[in-house]
Amino acid sequence: MATTATKRKLFESEKRLIMMIQINSDTTSELTDEVLVDFSADVTISPRHYTAPTSLKVDRIQIAGASGWQGRLEFDATTDVPFFTFDVGNSPIDFDFGEFGGIPDNKASGFTGDILLTTTGVTANESATIILHMSKR
Repeated sequence: MATTATKRKLFESEKRLIMMIQINSDTTSELTDEVLVDFSADVTISPRHYTAPTSLKVDRIQIAGASGWQGRLEFDATTDVPFFTFDVGNSPIDFDFGEFGGIPDNKASGFTGDILLTTTGVTANESATIILHMSKR
């Protein structure tokens, strides 16, 4: 087996989406541009939306794990746009970006609305949980 990312939707409303991602590794393989949030599959468009959302804004990131690998979260585009880098060894991590309105997808050329993860330094038998709190835009 390799490093895997298992996704689970914890909550969704017209305006909000919360996803939990469990990262598990039994080898030293890395994740490269692993889709953590697939906008077209994970975001439900409500018939009550006056304008359908096209992207997400990250309001809060929570990470817990017992290992020392690093990760980079990116908005998917022709050239991916990094927006958060972390070290699982410093967990628990809890960043609330709500005080300044969150981190919006800047909708770079070729954007898809997806959120990606790339890891470095993963070793065997490591795990972490990432919880992403997002607003639909």
